[in-house]
Formats: sequence, C-alpha cells, structure tokens
Amino acid sequence: MIKKCIYCNLSEADGIKLSKSDIIPDALCNRSLINNRVCKIKHNSEFSNSFESIVIGAFDFLRNKLGLKNKDKKIPQYKAKVRINDKLFTKKINRKENFFKGVAVSVDNIEGKTLFGPIQDFKSNKKFNSQELEEYSLNSLNMIEEVDLNISIFFKSEMLRLAAKIGYEWYCKILDLNGVSEERKEIIDFILNKNGSEGIVEIVNNKVMYNMLTPQLNLGTHSLCKYDSIDGNSYIIYSFFGLIYYKIKITKHNKICEDANLIEFYGIRYDGSETKVRLYGNSDFLFSSVDPKIAYDEMLDDIVDRYDELLSTELVSIENFKRHFDEVKKNVEKYSGDELYDSLIGFKDRKKLLAIMILNKIGENKDSLDYNKTFYENTRNLFYSNEFVQIDEEELYDQLKELFDNEKLIQNIEAGYSCLESLK
Repeated sequence: MIKKCIYCNLSEADGIKLSKSDIIPDALCNRSLINNRVCKIKHNSEFSNSFESIVIGAFDFLRNKLGLKNKDKKIPQYKAKVRINDKLFTKKINRKENFFKGVAVSVDNIEGKTLFGPIQDFKSNKKFNSQELEEYSLNSLNMIEEVDLNISIFFKSEMLRLAAKIGYEWYCKILDLNGVSEERKEIIDFILNKNGSEGIVEIVNNKVMYNMLTPQLNLGTHSLCKYDSIDGNSYIIYSFFGLIYYKIKITKHNKICEDANLIEFYGIRYDGSETKVRLYGNSDFLFSSVDPKIAYDEMLDDIVDRYDELLSTELVSIENFKRHFDEVKKNVEKYSGDELYDSLIGFKDRKKLLAIMILNKIGENKDSLDYNKTFYENTRNLFYSNEFVQIDEEELYDQLKELFDNEKLIQNIEAGYSCLESLK
C-alpha cells in the first residue's frame, strides 16, 4: 500500500514528503505518539505555525510546572508577577530562584526596572551606591508568585483546531487509515480552517463524567477515547491534561449502538508513562456536550478548580523528579551555610521542596526500604498515598527548614540520593 497524507491524499510519488507527526505536540507531552501519514511542509509544519505554537505558548506556565520541555530540551520560561513584601515585580523566568538574578520590572513603581542579585556582588562593585541598595533575607521574605492562567485559550479557535487535529490523527492511527475519504472531509476542512467550528468540536459538560474519570486518569493526563454515537457519528473524546474534555466529530457510521457499552481510554501522564482506563456506561450520556461559546460561562469555575488541584498535586515518579534530584545533589556538593539554605529551600520552589522531602524520607528510612521493590512502591509506603501527593507549600517549607536548622536534612539527602539507583 502506498502511504498517502491523511489531509491531502498525496503520496511521495506526487512530490511531497511524508513526516512523523506528533499527534500530541511534543512540547505538551513527554511521550511520542506518532502518525506517519502527514505531509511535512503543507500540513505538519503549517499546523505548528498556525495554531499549535499559539496553544503551546499559552501554557508555558503549566508546561514549566509539569516539566514539559521546549524543542531545545529546555524548561520553558513564563511571565510571572512576584510580590515581595509590599512591592510587585514582573519578569520572565523558568524557576522561582531565577527571579533574583538580573533585572525585573517594577509594576508599582513608574521608575521601571530593579536589579536583583547577591548583596555581596553589589557591595563589591563600585558602580553601585550602597545607600541605593535594599537588602532582603530569603529566610524572612514574604514572596508570592502571581501568574495569569489564561483560561480563555481553552475555548478559542486555535485550541479547538488542535483538539480536532489530535483526535483526527489518533483516529486514523488506531484504525490504520490511509489518505482521505469523503466521509472525513468535514473534520479535515475544519482543521485546515476551511469552514466554521459549529458541531465539529464541542466541550463535554457532564460533571458526572468528570467526577468519574478524574480519579482514574488523574489530572495532568492527556487521554483519548473513540466511541460511536446513536446519532450516527463516530467521535473522539480528548482530554487536555484532564482539565477539559473535547468531543470531536470524525465521521459517520452505520453501526447499531447499545444503551450501555465498554468505554476505553488511553492516557499519557505528564511524566511520559502510559495508563489505560476501562469503564462501562452510556457514552452519549457521559459525553453530553455543548458549543464552546456556551461552555465558557458554564464551565469556567470548574476548570479553575481543576487547574488549582493540578498545580497542588505531584506525580511521585523518578521521571518526574530526576532533574530536581540531580540539582539538589549538585547544590549539596557546591554550597554550604546560608548559600546552601538559599539554594535548597530559600526560594520556596514547590517542586524542588518536594524533591528534597522525597530524598529526605528515603534517606531517613534507608534501612527499612525494600530494595526488591520499585521507587514507586517504596515511596507509596513512605507517603501513605498512591502515586500522587497533595502539596501544602508553606507546610513543606516549614518542615524542611526545621530539619535544616537541626542539621538533619543534608545527611538524609545524601543518603536518599545514594539509594535512588537501587530503587529504579
């Protein structure tokens, strides 16, 4: 069989080059899900430029918090507002501690820019007047980070086209479809921006479904499901990080549909691991949906609540914390005293704090670990939870500060890191 593009029906014999399309853009997912029947320039590259990049950019903050890298393999920067005591500053950063390196713009002060850095660097530099310096102690600093979550992007045309593209390419992949058929013309035209959005992509608004699936698929998971409706259409249900579910109309079918049926979801969690969920129910009831314009007002508060829950929950896995574990090890080897305190916990970086607590727990319990079991199995026992843990940032910081002050933290970190290799 000659491979043909699933958007234009051309093959490489027609002068085009087929490429491996990331069904879910790699900047949004830590695992490759590929459809290799998409022409490289006209569709794969064009999609990236016309709508994928807009959606990806709108989620820089979330991608940063979930550890999803750019194409250059770097963690994305995001625009943050940081309130330090009674002053508000803004800056693009990729981690909280980088806010204190270089220039930040004062939101409250019309004078504009403020330069941050270690106080000793300023005092030793003759360019700076010591009377103009304002000294902060991280130990006593009240620092609050403020970020615009940009919720409206979920309902914009770029997001709807991306959801349609993901649903369509996955549908073609699982059914091994080649080229174009007249039955799929409507969704293809929508992805290519040749017609309106009415009826192609809707938002699932059934709270029963959200309450049923969230505990099983977990927030932070991309998930996909195919089902045939009694209305004569085949649909893909696509969940964007578990925050919102899109219902994408793909094509017509002529099957007889039962009132209840087996529903199977395939999911990719943000650490790149796969998950599958099966449930039995009435698909048309569970996936009842509305037009995105209606859904905005109806679902806004629920999306914000799920967003807050996602940002306060972490998946405890080696993959999710590897770079943080390595960074903590480097900090311990490089610094001492106040510099060590600042580098580890002074900036109150939520994910780094949890990485330190995980290493502390492992090191503290190194003699009772079961080295025949995995990292997950051991940490589940240490935290008395499943793979996901809820984080109270201030409480976590207070616990680690007490351990640091009592000179217990560093030895536990060192012991915990040495145990990691045996627990993989």
